[in-house]
Amino acid sequence: MLEALLLATVKAAPAASAAASAGDDWKWLVPVATLILGFGLKWLQDHLTEKGRRRHAKELRREQRYDALRMRRIDAERANLISVQPYC
Repeated sequence: MLEALLLATVKAAPAASAAASAGDDWKWLVPVATLILGFGLKWLQDHLTEKGRRRHAKELRREQRYDALRMRRIDAERANLISVQPYC
């Protein structure tokens, strides 16, 4: 009787493991899906950060260009005022 029970469990083991493994797809699917999602979110964050960095750099260059033009204009006005002043 013990041998019959042992044989029954040995014969049933492969079928039971196949049935049990059929529901274990999430064990590899979830880590792969979260890995892909993580790569996607990292790319999106890098894209948005770099886009903001480029925009700020562009605004900084524009401000520096306007400051340089303003300083040249002030220097030219100062030179013109000095040239038209009468010598004492």
